[in-house]
Amino acid sequence: MFGGFPAASSFAEAVGASHADHVKMLQGHQESLGNLAGNADTIATKFTEMDHNNASALRAIRCNSTT
Repeated sequence: MFGGFPAASSFAEAVGASHADHVKMLQGHQESLGNLAGNADTIATKFTEMDHNNASALRAIRCNSTT
């Protein structure tokens, strides 16, 4: 790709190694962000359930209150 001389071959190897390192790093980031997104979905679901339960509890208190 860079020519048929030793320096070009060394450069191509260095670029290839750097590319492989970047790919590995990006795959790690993708996995981390995927895990974080899964946790955020779980937390959002739990928060919504809690909010609905609290709203139901408040409605029950208001309906049973004589004041």
